[in-house]
Amino acid sequence: DILVKSDLQTSSQRLNLSASSAAVAELKPDCCIDDVIHHEVKEIGTHILVCAVSYTTQTGEKMYFRKFFKFQVLKPLDVKTKFYNAESDLSSVTDEVFLEAQIQNITTSPMFMEKVSLEPSMMYNVAELNTVDTAGESESTFGSRTYLQPMDTRQYLYCLKPKQEFAEKAGVIKGVTVIGKLDIVWKTNLGERG
Repeated sequence: DILVKSDLQTSSQRLNLSASSAAVAELKPDCCIDDVIHHEVKEIGTHILVCAVSYTTQTGEKMYFRKFFKFQVLKPLDVKTKFYNAESDLSSVTDEVFLEAQIQNITTSPMFMEKVSLEPSMMYNVAELNTVDTAGESESTFGSRTYLQPMDTRQYLYCLKPKQEFAEKAGVIKGVTVIGKLDIVWKTNLGERG
């Protein structure tokens, strides 16, 4: 029997990444066992991919070996957010909040910015202010090129308005600390998704 196992060890946990835990009964000469693993890395720091193989020889002897692949996971983006309350005059009071998100590519390679969106909390509706309408079509303020070069920064703007049922209740919105989640999806120059 031949068993291939892969684990990812981080500073805080050890994760089993093996797609299958079934052993292969026999491996013929010049043949191999391939296993493709997928894992979304969310932790920054040192990671170690541990690949372990255990097998039984033709003479019945149990054998085992491991290979370690150490790599660093660095922070790819620097994200800064600022909140602005909408100005109101004496004739109108508004609970609108503007969120400005500054996203900087702090890697040494360009990134393809696939998606930057704000997922509002249940109390808000969001309007994305990063497009302009030209000839009836909505176009990104960044143009058709969605690459973010190394050390470049982009600013995204969103307007959050309380949903009607919460806006009518005076004071409910004032104490809210969670307004939503910024969802950023990018690809590296090799097509790897982040």
